[in-house]
Amino acid sequence: MSYFKSIFGPGRDEIWSALRAQIGAEVVPGGFWRGDRLQAHAGEWTVTLDEYTTMFMSGKVPIIIHHTRMRAPFSNPGGFRFSIHRASMFSYVGTLLGMQDIQVGHAEFDAEFVIQGQQRKAGAVALQQRPIASACKRPTKVSAERPRR
Repeated sequence: MSYFKSIFGPGRDEIWSALRAQIGAEVVPGGFWRGDRLQAHAGEWTVTLDEYTTMFMSGKVPIIIHHTRMRAPFSNPGGFRFSIHRASMFSYVGTLLGMQDIQVGHAEFDAEFVIQGQQRKAGAVALQQRPIASACKRPTKVSAERPRR
């Protein structure tokens, strides 16, 4: 194992190759503006992994952050939209000032996360499912959001 690999771990290409072999996915080559993406099909779903980069300035120093994104588009005839993020001191103040926080009925989950959506009842019902609640609790930083088009 090389010195850099022992510090940083395996690279994207190595990880994607192993994942591709395990789940039968395919690497779709990108173009000039887009990078490669990994796509797997599960029934009528297509799950896509891709990367994107954001940059912000810290004083005069540019900070570049690379992200890996997983997308699984689905049919949403009711137009249900929601966002989930970890609760913080600011979200507590926000709820005191009238910010929306949908409660799903799991005390520990409700205390740890803020859920916002335009259909309060649909959000509570959809997010009461244990797989969603447990999936959100795994990472230390979670943000789930359906992008607006």
